[in-house]
Parts: sequence; structure tokens; C-alpha cells
Amino acid sequence: MPNPKFSAPTKYRGPLVVETRGANPKAADQQVGDSGYQAAMSIRTPVGYGYNLLEFCQPAPYGAVAGVPTGGVVLSAVDNAGGLLLSGAILTSQRVTRVALTAAQLIAMYAAPVLILAAPASGAGLAVGQILFEMVTTAAAFTGGGIVVFQYGVTANGAGAATHAGSVPAAVVKAGTGTTLTLLGPASAANGLTVPTDGTTASGIYISNQTAAFAAGTGASAIVTISYDVVTLG
Repeated sequence: MPNPKFSAPTKYRGPLVVETRGANPKAADQQVGDSGYQAAMSIRTPVGYGYNLLEFCQPAPYGAVAGVPTGGVVLSAVDNAGGLLLSGAILTSQRVTRVALTAAQLIAMYAAPVLILAAPASGAGLAVGQILFEMVTTAAAFTGGGIVVFQYGVTANGAGAATHAGSVPAAVVKAGTGTTLTLLGPASAANGLTVPTDGTTASGIYISNQTAAFAAGTGASAIVTISYDVVTLG
């Protein structure tokens, strides 16, 4: 994708220091970031923006060869999805996603796995790092069920290709009132697993469970925080 055209970029030889003006941004007449917190620096982009938001490069003379813009070597960047491109590996984007699940979704996911991460574009794969499963239970405990798994694709009953090593015990979902954290590590090559790259639902990541559907619980909920890479092949 070609670089956008700039109108005389401002250059500093540095060092450049950004310092906030106080603990209370409103009292200091500062703009509060879109997150609602005080931001030392903010980059705002329109919806549909298709370029990196921030880059660190080895500089080179800017120009064009056969109409294609040329520039320095990208060492690291923040892409337009908030992912990190590190060590010059600009075809690998490191990302984190957080998904909240309701009691109804936890009950239904045995027969209808719930989407955690949509499939990337064709030719790219989702390589899972770690998954943190936070289960918040109430006095109206779940019954039934089976171990909770994360998988590629929508195969029912938790029978899809696992994205991780280990699983979440059913007892975690069926516990009494409280919060339980379960950390799942990445799958190893020894597991014989592959990363689907067909760009269909088969390469998206879903949560399901085995054995039987959970039932009866009404006030419980869960939060899934997943660290992963989007890897573009070729």
C-alpha cells in the first residue's frame, strides 16, 4: 500500500520530551483522551484509515521509483488495529483482545461455540500466545458441562483443533460465588497443531466446552483476554 501524501512534515532533531501539565487535565484546560483518561499524547485517525499509526525507522531519502514511494526500513510500528510490529517483522502484528461472555453464552457454547477472534484475511493466520479466562460465579451455580476449550472454527462440543495447551476445568465454571483466573499457554509444535490460513470461519477462534452443556447458572459471567499474533505469510 503506498504511503499517503504529506504536506511538509515537521521535523525535530530531538530529543523531544512530552510532559503532561498536571494530575487534573480539566483543571489544566487539557483535552481528555477518548478513553476518558488523561493522555500525554494522542494520535487520532479516521475510520477506515489503512496505514500504520506510528513508525520507528532507519531513515533513507524519500522519493519514488516507478511511481512507488520509497523510504527507510521500518524497525517497529503500531498498526491501524493497535497491534505492535516489532524488530522489523512488519508482517507479524502482536495484539490483545478482551471479550466478555454472558451466562447465556456459556450455556449455549456446547452446541454453538462463541466467537472470540474473527478469522484474518486469507493468507494470514492467528497464532495464539496465552489466554486468560476469568470466571465470575454467583450463588446460582452452573451444573452439568465439561472442560472449556478454545479452538479454531465452529465445531460443536469443543471438538475443534485446540489453539492452546491445556483447558479450563468444568469445576471452575461450576464453582460457588467468587472469581477464578485460569491461564492457558500456547500450543507447542509437539501437539501437531497447524494454524489455519484460509480466511474463513474455520480459522477464527471460538470458545466451547466438551461433554455436555452447562445449565442452571443465571448470574455468572466470564472474561477472555487473549494475546495473539496475526501472521501474514509469504
